[in-house]
Amino acid sequence: MASQWLKARQTKYAAYATLYVLVVLAIITVANVLGDRYNKTFDSTANKRYSLSEQTAKIAKGLKEPATIYYYDRPTGFKQAKDTLDQYANLSPKVHVEYVDLEKNLMRYAGAGHPPLMQYRGSTGKAKQILENGMVLGILEDSDYTALEIPLEPGDRQVLFTDGIVEAANPAQKMYGDERFMRFLESNEALNGGKFADALLSEVAGWTGQSGEQSQQDDLTIVVFDFKRS
Repeated sequence: MASQWLKARQTKYAAYATLYVLVVLAIITVANVLGDRYNKTFDSTANKRYSLSEQTAKIAKGLKEPATIYYYDRPTGFKQAKDTLDQYANLSPKVHVEYVDLEKNLMRYAGAGHPPLMQYRGSTGKAKQILENGMVLGILEDSDYTALEIPLEPGDRQVLFTDGIVEAANPAQKMYGDERFMRFLESNEALNGGKFADALLSEVAGWTGQSGEQSQQDDLTIVVFDFKRS
């Protein structure tokens, strides 16, 4: 009698345990499905420092064409950026995120009506132009752009710039030009990025034969990117 009662009790507890496990698994499954479909986070900071702005959300949700966000870092840094980048991806199925491993020493470059990228190669001491251009942004609603993958080496310098640099004219109406820009890039490779940009602006001002605001005939924008392995 006692043994039958004990077996019945064990069977009862086993059934409860099985039911409990099934309920927990069901809750976890539903939570995962809802999490994937309705990804929500709560930012408790006063200034919402971990949240995207309403304007950003509006733009992302209104995308008509796929857009890819490239995040450049070493693999160890991917995790700390993932939460923020996932917010972009969760705004629209048209937003995709790609993680680019800097340890592979690759740079992706695409142009949209810009002058060619200027590259100084530290290993050769020579500068060259890299051209990969597409339609100027905003001209057509649907435009395709391709990107080049450029291998990088320690000591390389890349310079992006607006055409106000190479089209700056001297009193004889001769433009500064791409060739002169490349020679300047080669002869000033020892300067850090900031000093190089300042020196280039001074060089262009001297070429035009004017000083101060008078030397600026067009927009002048420079982005200098130096590649160095730590």
